[in-house]
Parts: sequence; C-alpha cells; structure tokens
Amino acid sequence: MDAVQAFPGLVLLLLLVSVMDQPNLPLTVAALGFLGWATSTRIARSAVLAITASPFVEAARSYGATDRRIMVQHVLLNILAPIVVIFSISIGPYILAEASLSFLGLGPADKTTWGKMVNAGRNSLDQNPSEALFAGGAITLAVLAFNLAGDALRDELDPRLRGR
Repeated sequence: MDAVQAFPGLVLLLLLVSVMDQPNLPLTVAALGFLGWATSTRIARSAVLAITASPFVEAARSYGATDRRIMVQHVLLNILAPIVVIFSISIGPYILAEASLSFLGLGPADKTTWGKMVNAGRNSLDQNPSEALFAGGAITLAVLAFNLAGDALRDELDPRLRGR
C-alpha cells in the first residue's frame, strides 16, 4: 500500500492510461480503482484494529463466540459506516480524475465525458462560453453533491454524533 501511495495519483494514472493502445471506460475505471484501494484499505484496517481492541469484542471472546461470529457480528457491522463514508467521499476525486484524463484526451474515446466537453468548449470560449461553463459547472456540482452526501452520511452513521 505504501508503494502505491508513494506515487502521485494523477501521474500514475496518466502513465497507466497512456501505455494502453486505446483508452476505454473499463480501463479508466480499473486504473482509478487501482489507485484508490490503498487509502480505503488503510482506513478499513485501522477501523478493524480499533474495533478488535474494544472491550465488547473481548467480552464476546470470553463468552465463547467463534472468530467468525465476532468478525461478522461485531467487527464488520461496526466498520461498515466508515467504509460507506469513505467510498461516498472518494467519488468526487474519481470524477475529477476522469474529467482530467478526458480533458487531456486520455479518457474513453468512444464516450462523451465532461472533461471532453470542457476541452471542446475551451477552444470556443470567446464565441460560446456556455459549453465549457455548463460542463465545468456539472463537474463542480457533481463533486460537491457527492462530498455533501458523504458528509451527511458520516454525520448520520457516526455513533458519537447521534446524541447531538
């Protein structure tokens, strides 16, 4: 995980996509997933380590609960909220990375994407600025919406914030 996180994400993404002959949507999604798994895995691991050190897990062990029962009933259910929040918050950077690749001409060639629309509108900003502005606004609104949804999910699922 440290090796994957040591490289700048966008540079590694550019390298992965430019090495392939024809960039397509599955390749772009796979490259984004390859770069994003390290952060999610690190957060899940730290949550699992924190939960397994909790007194209720020790109590379940002392009552004779099997490892499988502890893992499913206690650990998995308690780390589900942070995992859902991390995935919802990380959608925004994925949208920006795909739009950046498409803007540079390295995104899916057979699809119309917001990055391609911004690039096409960039060439005609003085005659028709609405093309680039609407595509850029759509990117901004989508990223903002996913970040706000992730923040709302975190507020709703965090047990420390439920009493407020």
